Amino acid sequence: MAKGRRTNERGQNTQTGAERTANGGGSTAEQQNDNAQERIAARAYELYLARGRSDGQDWDDWLTAERELSSRDAASSETPRGSNREDSRNAARSEPTE
Repeated sequence: MAKGRRTNERGQNTQTGAERTANGGGSTAEQQNDNAQERIAARAYELYLARGRSDGQDWDDWLTAERELSSRDAASSETPRGSNREDSRNAARSEPTE
């Protein structure tokens, strides 16, 4: 096993993006995937806490978190970069000038 490398029972790498970078590995795509996984895990934990820390719904929490973040990411990608929603709304409200 490589120095600093962590794996789960299936042999999958469980290092965080920061750990991979510190160990000299990890591509940008891997780092983005790690970031997404960390965000999902954090949101799933929030859902667990909101339910009063009752066990047995970890998959439901994970899937809910994944769905929430996926829809949030999709909504944020609908606005083109450099565009400002507020500017768009104001432009639609403005009256034509003569």
